This record gives sequence, C-alpha cells and structure tokens, in this order.
Amino acid sequence: MLAAIEATLADDVPMTNQQIADHIGVDKSSVAKLTRKFHGKKFRIAGWSRIGDRWVMRWDAAKLLDVPKPPPQTSTQSHNAWRARGRVRTGCPANHFATLIKQVTA
Repeated sequence: MLAAIEATLADDVPMTNQQIADHIGVDKSSVAKLTRKFHGKKFRIAGWSRIGDRWVMRWDAAKLLDVPKPPPQTSTQSHNAWRARGRVRTGCPANHFATLIKQVTA
C-alpha cells in the first residue's frame, strides 16, 4: 500500500489523507498511519486545507521542509466570517445603507 500512496502523490498534487484513501480505495486510517510513519522520510506536509472548523494536512511525496500550519483566526476575523455567513444565509446586502440609497434615488 505504501507504493500505491507514493504513486498517487507522484503527480505533484498535494492531497489529504481522505483524498488519498478515496483514490486508492482503502481506509483513511491506514493511509494516515503510513503518512505519519514516513513523515519526513518519504512524505511532507505540502499545505493545509480548511475542512469545516479545523485544518487538515495535505501530503506530498517530496523530501522538502513542511509548510507550517496557519495561525488560528483572531476573534475579529472569526466574528467577521460568522457575520458574512449570516448575511449570505439571509440574503442581506453587505451595505446596510443600500435600501436607503435606493429610496433616495428613486
């Protein structure tokens, strides 16, 4: 199975453990065990993807340095993202004065 993971990552496209497992048709936990075991020897962390509310490692078959994990969001960034998601759900415009501008110009 190690050879299958190496062949999958040889395309120079960083993938998460779940993507690798789906590509070669095995369980994610077995892929995770091997990528952790050979981390720094055959595989490196080539990047990070945000899945839900956590960061997931994207693996690459290279013997280079790992990409550092992104810093956590500040409370302001988290709050702004939360408000933006709420505006998308409700359909509220980003500009709160947009309705007043339409009334004045009409």
